[in-house]
Amino acid sequence: MKLGPRHQLLTGLLTGLLASTSWAEAVGDEHPIALNSYLQPPFVVAGAPGVADAFVALLNQQLPPELQHTLENVPRRRLTEAYLSRSDFRGVALFLSPNFIAPEINQRVHWSRAVLFDENVLVTRNMPAPKVWADLRGRTLGGILGHIYKPLTPLLERGDLRREDAADHVSNVGRLCLGRVDFIVMSRSEYQSAEMPGTCAASLSAVPMPEPDTFLRKVLITGPESYVTSVMRAVDHVACSSAWQSEALAKKLHTIACPEATH
Repeated sequence: MKLGPRHQLLTGLLTGLLASTSWAEAVGDEHPIALNSYLQPPFVVAGAPGVADAFVALLNQQLPPELQHTLENVPRRRLTEAYLSRSDFRGVALFLSPNFIAPEINQRVHWSRAVLFDENVLVTRNMPAPKVWADLRGRTLGGILGHIYKPLTPLLERGDLRREDAADHVSNVGRLCLGRVDFIVMSRSEYQSAEMPGTCAASLSAVPMPEPDTFLRKVLITGPESYVTSVMRAVDHVACSSAWQSEALAKKLHTIACPEATH
């Protein structure tokens, strides 16, 4: 049946409304979120801007008004369960490595170029530095809920190493000082900025893993293709900018050299 002009107009309006509704649902009505799951210095600093604040500020400078990101600092478990596990989530997660994320999430997200270089160390009170992984048998790891400790996974799966989780590094350091766990795993960047308890600080030390555990910190990006493309381009610019290089240097962090470094 041939539609009259009025019906054609109404059909066009309805089609346009449905298209705009689908677009709104795809990109979300609110500004995208930048998630940071590192809740201690230098990434988060009480009463002052931390590295996460600085990175998001530089990122927003490279994005249009509708893509201005709001920083949210969340525990790792909430990052995974409330955000990254959702296929409709649009946003970024800062300073992660693909090794830290479950395979089923890795399959549908995008990763930026590296923004920082880091390594994991073992922090202990009186445990000798292990020469091989087997030296950790019978020990207790102070873990963080939601964290994946890939080099230690074989020991944990065989039951050769116990794991007792806490909410964050602050709680773990306290348990380490009380002798409730034998060691914790921290990145070098977090360890050198951590506020250690005064009565225990002198007895804590960072020892290397039996095998080097270095990694590149990147930005996880997920959302519609146009959003991913815009944010990927913005992260590329920030990672190679002199402003970010200066911010990282001031916090004693290591960046990756960019041949196309910008100013």
